[in-house]
Amino acid sequence: MARPRQRQPPALPEEILEEILTRIPPHDPARLVHAALVCKPWCRLISGAVFRRRYSEFHGAATVHGFFYSGKRMQNFLRPCSAAWE
Repeated sequence: MARPRQRQPPALPEEILEEILTRIPPHDPARLVHAALVCKPWCRLISGAVFRRRYSEFHGAATVHGFFYSGKRMQNFLRPCSAAWE
């Protein structure tokens, strides 16, 4: 006997998804990167100018989370001392 096919849940409307993603806290940017890696539509939404503007308006001014350093043998992401930024 064949197993019944499981139905996929309906996709979230883009407006609701954008509202949810806008609420990802800016103090942990890795969460936003992880969300962008879920699928191409999410990446397109998060990297779009409209989302970036809305995200900035919702959370206020952007903060510096660190910077990339590329040396001769390695690349690193350097974070500032947390005590200096709190």
